[in-house]
Amino acid sequence: MKKKLAAILTVSLTGFMLAGCQQKAEAPAPVETEIAETEEAKEPESEPEPEVEPEPVSEPESETEEVVTETGEPKEMEVTTGGYSAPDMGYRIDKHASDVADETDEEVLLLATEYDTITITKEGYDPLKESLALWNEENKKATEEAWDIDEIRKEYEENKEGWGSYGVYNTVEVTRFDDAVFSMKETSYIYSGGAHGDSGVFGNTYDSVSGQELKYEDICSDMGALKSYSAERIKSYVDKVYNSGEIPATFDGWEAEVDTFLNDPVWCFNDYGLEYVIGTYIIGPYAMGNVDVTVPYSELGGKVKDQYIKSGKAFTYQFGFGEEVVVDDSGNKLSAKKEDNEETYKSTVTLQFGEEAIIAAQDVDGVSDPWVVREEDGRVYVVLEVITYDDEVEYIHILYLLQDGGFRKIDEMKERAVTDAAEVEAIIEGMT
Repeated sequence: MKKKLAAILTVSLTGFMLAGCQQKAEAPAPVETEIAETEEAKEPESEPEPEVEPEPVSEPESETEEVVTETGEPKEMEVTTGGYSAPDMGYRIDKHASDVADETDEEVLLLATEYDTITITKEGYDPLKESLALWNEENKKATEEAWDIDEIRKEYEENKEGWGSYGVYNTVEVTRFDDAVFSMKETSYIYSGGAHGDSGVFGNTYDSVSGQELKYEDICSDMGALKSYSAERIKSYVDKVYNSGEIPATFDGWEAEVDTFLNDPVWCFNDYGLEYVIGTYIIGPYAMGNVDVTVPYSELGGKVKDQYIKSGKAFTYQFGFGEEVVVDDSGNKLSAKKEDNEETYKSTVTLQFGEEAIIAAQDVDGVSDPWVVREEDGRVYVVLEVITYDDEVEYIHILYLLQDGGFRKIDEMKERAVTDAAEVEAIIEGMT
């Protein structure tokens, strides 16, 4: 972990992505989404008075939110203050945070720390549980020992004017967990003054049965073929998404850096394929941020060992703008394009499926990478999270069903920000 934290200092925190660098898809002109009308509910002649029951003390308070239905008419939907109840994914992530204030002035924060621990909640998997317990201890130690508090106090005494507290944050996202693989992405961030901090992204993957941590060479059945194919796919994606404008976003000679990266890549498995994360400053400037590229499992045969290739057709996957995702047995692809208005700082999102393109969000303040969910029965959903800044930040989730070669809007709802696949699946369950 000390080696990991040292590596963080060589890269910077992912910033705003470059605007307007995505390639326009060759497709019919986008149209505003058509929403199927539903029958108006008939009001009963008389409504009996509801019986008043005492409210259980142990349950959370509930609140009502205004939700837009398929017809555009507002409806009231009761939700708990805790948000959606996510399904049991077989693991739990706990966050641990602590603050250290100045001894003479408690309102001055010297250091803020935060780290995650992971607990497997499924029965069995004892070797994996032991491996993650060791990872938890290392993550805790790396966070708590990243800075010497006495040194920070000294820095504060010398630079009280304009002081900004130091911070160390190690957070994790589980990207895949099944009987074959447990895989996750870890983001480490250190702030010690200045315009922004330094961050790094790391992948950790374990064999679910043995609990052994898997290195890149452990998953390969043909290292040469995997590197060659991955390099081709990464370069094609970067050219399409980042270098399609008049001025390329990447550094000169970035293609060679991709080849070097693949000698010791940052990687993990997700529901859809093998994901590579190219950190900041490797192939482009700070504003370019991290570059995530996933090679689908359907293209990994003969390159990755069979036991690590995800079987089954169901997946929950967050894909990037400009990326194409095969979503059905016919090979139809789903993609999304985001266009940013440099004058208004607003964004417009177009979704493309087959021959149909729709404007899914127009003139919004912000938008997250969309999610696609393919269920066991073959149904495919798209969840788009848009962000508005009015009196407060609001997150609006828009749900589509891919049906008959096009999009059918199911619903949209205000909620908190989505952080993982479990919450996305819970959103779909709640809306359908």
